[in-house]
Amino acid sequence: MQHLERILKDEVDVVHPITRLYGWAARQYMEVVYECEEERGHVTCTIIIEGREPVQVTAEKRGRASQEEARFAAAEKAIQLWDVRAADGIKDAQVCSLTQRL
Repeated sequence: MQHLERILKDEVDVVHPITRLYGWAARQYMEVVYECEEERGHVTCTIIIEGREPVQVTAEKRGRASQEEARFAAAEKAIQLWDVRAADGIKDAQVCSLTQRL
């Protein structure tokens, strides 16, 4: 219970970047497109949303996890570049739901 109280008190962001990006885009009626390509020991992930500059991240290829790492990093980069905030709806709904259960 201490951990949950700290998350709520300190407003710790616990939403996965990919989830945050999908939620943000859905509320704006935009589609998120991930394109991942593997080439010469690297995985490149590009995120495309209509009306936004594409975001691209490259990671060293080490199996399936590398593609997920590239998607994660690309989502984090997109969140920063496109100014997607923690308070863009997802976190607020989760905090409300959590505090109602306490």
